[in-house]
Parts: sequence; C-alpha cells; structure tokens
Amino acid sequence: MWGLLVHGEMVREPLLGIGVQLPVPTAELSAEAFDPVGLSPLPAEPSGSPDQEDVLGYSRFYSSTSGKPLLAPVTDGALSRAREVATDLLEGLDGVVLWGNAFWMPRLVNQCAREMHTPVLYVEQGWFRDPEGNPTHIVDPVGVYTQGPCLIDREWADHAAEVARAEEFIAHYRSSRQTKHEIAGTTRLKVFLKRLFGGRCQPSTGVRKIEVELSARGAKCLFVAGQVAEDSAQYWGDHLCSDVEELCAGALENLPADWLMVVKPHPFDYLFGAAAARRFAPDPRCIWAADGDIHDLIDLADAVLTINSNVGLEASVYDRPVLLAGRAVYGDRGFTTRLSGFEDLPALLRDLSAPDHTRLIQFLDYVTAVYLIRSGPEAADELARRIEIAVEDA
Repeated sequence: MWGLLVHGEMVREPLLGIGVQLPVPTAELSAEAFDPVGLSPLPAEPSGSPDQEDVLGYSRFYSSTSGKPLLAPVTDGALSRAREVATDLLEGLDGVVLWGNAFWMPRLVNQCAREMHTPVLYVEQGWFRDPEGNPTHIVDPVGVYTQGPCLIDREWADHAAEVARAEEFIAHYRSSRQTKHEIAGTTRLKVFLKRLFGGRCQPSTGVRKIEVELSARGAKCLFVAGQVAEDSAQYWGDHLCSDVEELCAGALENLPADWLMVVKPHPFDYLFGAAAARRFAPDPRCIWAADGDIHDLIDLADAVLTINSNVGLEASVYDRPVLLAGRAVYGDRGFTTRLSGFEDLPALLRDLSAPDHTRLIQFLDYVTAVYLIRSGPEAADELARRIEIAVEDA
C-alpha cells in the first residue's frame, strides 16, 4: 500500500482527481494527523539544525516574500513531535506520494521516508498540456526538479528522440498558444486580485505599440520574463538574483545602447512586479508589458532573459536565444546560455545564435513523450516503471 499525503490546497488533485492513477493500492494520509497538538504552524525561528532548515527553510522564505504567514512560534518540541507523527504514518507503507514538495509538511515526510528507506514519488504540475488540452503531471522517483537532481538528469541524454513527434509537438504548442501561466489554473480569488491590482499597479504597453517603438528607434528587443518572488525554483539553486526587480536592474545596467528591454512580470506578482514597474517603467530603455501575451512577446523578441522561468523553455520552442540568470531544469542542456554575471550580457547579445535544434528536440521529445505523465490508463506502464526506480533508489 502506497500513501498519498493530502495537505493544504493539494487535496486529491494531483493523482486522485484527474485520472492519473498509480498501478498499486493507494491510501490517503491526511495532514490533519499532524495537527492534534498544534503543529501547524511550526517554529518560524531557525534552531541551527540542518534538518530543521531543510524542512522549514522554504516555508519561511514563502512567508516573507508572499506576505502569507505559514509559520509562527510554538513550543520547542513541535518539530520532534511532527517527526514522530510522520514516522508513524509511514510505518507499514510500501511507499509514499508527495505533492507540493517545497513546503514543510511534505519535506518532513520526505526526510523521514529517506531515513526509513521508504520509496518516494514526487508529484508536481507538468509544464505542458497534452495534445487533447489536458494537464500533465510530473511523477518523479528521483527528486524535485527545482531542488536538485531528478529523473531527467538520468535519462534525457540517452533518449532516442522521434524528431517528427517532437516537431509535431512544437507545431501544436505554437498553434494552441498555451503557456504554463495558464496551465497553473487560476482561482477566482487570483483572477479578482489580478483585475483589482494588475492594471492599477503596473502599466502595460500593447505589442503593436512596442513594434512601432522598436522600429522607430532601430532597436533590438530583450524580453525579460519575471517570476513570482515566492517561486520555489528561485529558492533552491545558484542564481544571480531572486526577483524581477533584481533581474531588471542587472539587465538594464548592462543593456547595450541599441537594445530595448521589454518586461512582463509574472501575472500574479503584484507586490514585487509593481515595485519593479515603479522603478523601471519610466526609464526610456524599458517598456513594461504587464498584460502582454507571452507568445506575442516571445515572437517580438531578439533574445529572452529570465532567472529560470518556464518561459525560457517556451521561448526555445520559438527558436529564440534564451539567457538564464539562474539554474533551470532545461538549462545546461545545450540550447540555452547561463550568465555567470550580468556583465556578460553585452557580449552575449552581440553574438546571439538560435538554440541548438538537435539538443532542443531531444529534450522536448523526452519531456513531452516520456517524462510528463498524462491522464488515463495509458500511463500505467510508465508509472509502474517510476515505482520500480523509486524502490531501487530507496
């Protein structure tokens, strides 16, 4: 019997609600079991323990950047008691499925599972929809792609790509104009907040006006794609900056005279995006496009810069040169360039080249045909293979 940890807003959606079923018996592990002694929230102040930092570090980071408190002080023994509960939950299980793997609860269960040699499957949202328009999911037996090694690192380089299949995906992706911002699924509250704050806090220049401006000034376009400040992909890894404001500052300071910077912050980055807009939108070298369509802006760009947003992978699909200011799951695969410092920018923009199409095809075909799990019974064999890998690694 495998256990599925159900916690927070992640109730049943990852595996039990969309038709992606494990080919083994699965039972829910309710997170309410953690809370009989007031374990949620857990201590906000670090104790210096590496184990505590591993469990609580991102939750503290999320609280400080998003303004949504997840942690508050409680008694010193809370984490120890939570570990006892997690260990009891794992007893007798053949494995555990974890979702939302940046937050303290799944990280705590993962830590205990590793100590008990219990197999783990890490579930996250997929980056692309399937050809029918349904969401896909990541079910990784190795690790979480934002935090370190994952199954991609083991397998993609040896994958025998089917070029026609990958080219068909590229054509479908461009025609469907999908983007992970939309795949993420927007709650009514998010839509309300975007309508309430988006237009008021951040200016947005239309694509046609941007085209006219670029043409009139004889300038090239560097499209800068932002991320939400609390993005877990920005917490783990070695990055040059941590939010869209720092990204814009580094880029603008090193932007060649014949380039303009077009910025689209993440659709739900109200605070940091608005602060960056107030600081940089008045600069004549910067055009703010808060409501711009990702596909139109990529198509307009001569190059794309991001920390490690999925927009970088999407831009590669359009054969745009992609510059990364941080570690990305699609980075260091031979079709993007990672900055060692923002001072690299002038030389890189001077010597731009399209992504290596062969490497891009190999990566895209592995990700879309193998790595991302689709809904439905056809995924059973691949899920069984992932379970075998998790068991072997445990």
